[in-house]
Amino acid sequence: MLLSRRNFRCLVSISLLLICLAALSTWFCNNEVQFLAVAHAAEEQNQLQTGHSDKLRELLTERYDILKTAVETQVRLKEIGQGSVMALSAATVTMFYAEADLCTTGSERIKVYEKVVDLLRKQEERSQREVATGTVSPAEVMEAILPRLEAQIKLEKEKLAQNTSRYMPNMNILKTIKDARDALTENITNAQSIAYKQNIVHFVDNNTLVIKRDFSQGKNLKTDRPLDLAISGKGFFNVTDSKGRTFFTRYSSFIVPPNGMMTLSTGQALEPIIFIPKDAQKIHIANDGSVSCTTGDGKESIVGSVELSKFPNEEGLEYKGKGLYLPTNRSGIPIHGSADSEGFGHIESGFIESSNVDVPEQIRVLSELTIFEQSISKALSIVQKEPIWDEQSPLAPTQVSNGKLPVIVRLKTKNEVVTILSGQTEPLYNVTTKDGKILAQYLSEKQLQKKLPGIYRLLKTSYADNHPNNAFIWAGSIAQH
Repeated sequence: MLLSRRNFRCLVSISLLLICLAALSTWFCNNEVQFLAVAHAAEEQNQLQTGHSDKLRELLTERYDILKTAVETQVRLKEIGQGSVMALSAATVTMFYAEADLCTTGSERIKVYEKVVDLLRKQEERSQREVATGTVSPAEVMEAILPRLEAQIKLEKEKLAQNTSRYMPNMNILKTIKDARDALTENITNAQSIAYKQNIVHFVDNNTLVIKRDFSQGKNLKTDRPLDLAISGKGFFNVTDSKGRTFFTRYSSFIVPPNGMMTLSTGQALEPIIFIPKDAQKIHIANDGSVSCTTGDGKESIVGSVELSKFPNEEGLEYKGKGLYLPTNRSGIPIHGSADSEGFGHIESGFIESSNVDVPEQIRVLSELTIFEQSISKALSIVQKEPIWDEQSPLAPTQVSNGKLPVIVRLKTKNEVVTILSGQTEPLYNVTTKDGKILAQYLSEKQLQKKLPGIYRLLKTSYADNHPNNAFIWAGSIAQH
C-alpha cells in the first residue's frame, strides 16, 4: 500500500534522524564516554554469569520452537505458490531474535545477529532492485532499511561489549572463581569415593567460568562381594531415605541390616524394596538385576529385582552429596526400566565403580585458576583507581610480588600434609609431616614421583587393594584452601 507524500516525507525524516542518532551515539562511545562501553560490558557479563533459570529457558525454548514451526510453514506455502518472500523473511527474522534470546554467551549472540543482518541486507537489496521496475515504492525500501539498521545496531553493541570484556573483568568473577575452586577441591577430596562424578570447570567468553557435572563412566573394580553392584552403562539406582525422599545414585555398596531390606552403606534403602531372608546363605544378583538367594535348606528363590532409572539430561541433576542426586527441570523426569534392557546398562555383582576424577588434571586446572584469580584481583584493584579502561590495562598473569608462590590446595593424609603451589610453568609440591618437619620443597611432579613415590601414588588415585572391605587410601583426607 502506497503512503501519502506527507507521510512519506515524515518517514524519511524519522529515518534520517535515527541514522544520525546512531552515528552520534557511536562517535560518543568511541571518543568521549568509554565508561558507557565498560558499563554495557559489565551488564552483559553479569547476564552471562546469571544465565537462564530453568523456567525461563523452558519458556524461551517453547517460543523458539513455535517460531521455527512458523518458518517451516512459510517455506511450504512458498513452495506451493501461496506464500511470499516478505512473509518468510519476517518469520525468519523473528525466529532468529528468539534464538538470540536463547544464547548464553555473547559470541553465540553475535553469530545470530550476523545472520539477521545478512538476511535483512539481502531483503533491502531486493527492494532497491524492484523500485526500478515499479514493483515496490521508495517508502517500502525505507521500511526495509530500518530493520536492517536495528539489527546492525544490536550486532555492533554486542561486539563492543565483547571487545570491552577482554579488558573489563566481571565484578562477580571472584565469586565464580571461588565456586570453581570449591568444585575442583570437591573432586580431589572425593577421588576415592565410590562412583563419584567429577565437576568440570572451563572458560567461555574470556572471563566467564562454567561448572558442570561429568557423568562419564568410572572403572569397575573387582571386590568379589556380592552386594557390591556396579552399573556398566546408563542408569542410576533408586533409593529412599528415612524421610521417604527418593534419590538417584551410582553409589553401589549395599548391606543387609537386621530388618532384611537391601540398603546402601550410607543408609538409604533400595527402591523397590528387596527383602533378603534371614537364613540366606548365598546371594546372587544377575546382570538384569534379578536377586536370588539360597537358604539354609539349599533352596534357591528369586526375592526381587533391582530397578534402574535414567534421565533425558543427566547433567541437569542436582548433586546432594554422598553420591546422591535429585531431578530438576533441566534433567527431566526419571525414566524407569530394567537393567540390561534397551537404553540401560547391566549390573555387575562383585564390583564397584570408581570415581572418574583425574587428580593431576584437577591440580593443573586449580593452578591455572589460581593464576587467573591473581590477574582478576589485580585488574579489579586497577579498576578502583582507574575507572576508564583501554587496551593497555595490565591483565597478564603474574606471580605475587613478595616471592611466595600462591597455594592451590592443601591435602592432609594420615601422616603428611601436601601443599600444592602454583609455579611459573607447572604445579609444585611441598610435603611436611603433621608436626611440621619438611620432607620436600618445591618439587615438580617428576621430582615428587622420584623422591616420594608413596605421595605421588596418592595423587594418581590408586586404590589400596581389591579386598571386599576395601579401605581407600584417601578416606578421611581433608582438603583446605
